[in-house]
Amino acid sequence: MKTPLQLRHENDVEGLTFISQFRWLRVKELGHLMRPNTSRNGYVQATQTVKSWVERELIILRKLPGRSGSVCVLASGGVRLLEAEGVTARSGKDVGKETPTGWIPGQRWKHDLLIHGVLVRLAAMGYTIYTEHQIRKGGKLAKIPDGLAVRGGDVLVLEAERATKGGKGIRKTDGTALEGGALAQYICSVSAGGAEKIFGFKPSRIAIVFDTAEKDTRGASVNHQLRVSSLVKKEAKNDVKVTWLAVQTENRGVIAMQESHEILIGDPVAALLKSINTDPFKGWKVTENEDEGRFQWYSYGDFYIKVFFDESQVQDSIDPDFKGEWVFNVNGHWGGGRDENETKRLAVTYAYHATVDAKKVKISEQNGKKNP
Repeated sequence: MKTPLQLRHENDVEGLTFISQFRWLRVKELGHLMRPNTSRNGYVQATQTVKSWVERELIILRKLPGRSGSVCVLASGGVRLLEAEGVTARSGKDVGKETPTGWIPGQRWKHDLLIHGVLVRLAAMGYTIYTEHQIRKGGKLAKIPDGLAVRGGDVLVLEAERATKGGKGIRKTDGTALEGGALAQYICSVSAGGAEKIFGFKPSRIAIVFDTAEKDTRGASVNHQLRVSSLVKKEAKNDVKVTWLAVQTENRGVIAMQESHEILIGDPVAALLKSINTDPFKGWKVTENEDEGRFQWYSYGDFYIKVFFDESQVQDSIDPDFKGEWVFNVNGHWGGGRDENETKRLAVTYAYHATVDAKKVKISEQNGKKNP
């Protein structure tokens, strides 16, 4: 049986490791991490633990502006305790600065606090979490996300978004501009499975985190989903899957989080698909013959788009509920979707971008002949 001193030491190592992981951490979020799924009790116990740490010079306690709460950073005593357990740590004495309204851990503190709150809730849901601080220390990446959460095969990267100027642009919550649609490009890359690995994990989806009550500099409400969606649609070459994490905050901390999912279609493809679907004369044609059965088709430039419900594999299927599947063929390129509408969308998307790519190649070849 462990002695009270041994139990206290284990508690110290666990809590101080959390602080080291985040670099700085509010007492409230610390309580959620140390006592998951308990609200008031976790905070009370964390407060008592933090008081003991301060007395033993393991941490330094800082006060955020307004009613935003108190923050823990590691003192040299806390660093020594962790290193004795084989945990690499760094003192937080140089974190942040004093301002007329209180101490702040950096210009990004509101951004970090938002992500901290989301990561803490994901941890309570069974995810293994990695902070931006950890990711930066982990090695060079072309794109550093705001956080990472892993649960089985679900590898979720986080990006927080906010607006700072009324009616203009998209900015990350750290205030940096997203020139050239960098956020949209990263969202598209993750959705397509092209994002680079982080700690050996391949991102499978991306979550855009935003505060539902945020206002821009004019005091107007911000529709984050519409703003980010518009940016993504300009970059999208395929269907783009996005997870939205809408959070409610109180005193800068996250108090509630709602998850939703959306598939975004690129603007040019959406316009083309609408034109095909709604034109009774130039839209989808229906053909039926003995060799191919019944299928729908559309001719787009050099591409012949064919969509049909394939029942050819029903007899060979081991699934008694399998009745067939929707598939498409575009000049020999095969694919499929969950239903007729999705299959048509995927087929048109492929044909559109294949046409665009072919035009780019032709222009490049023509320029090469002009400038040998």
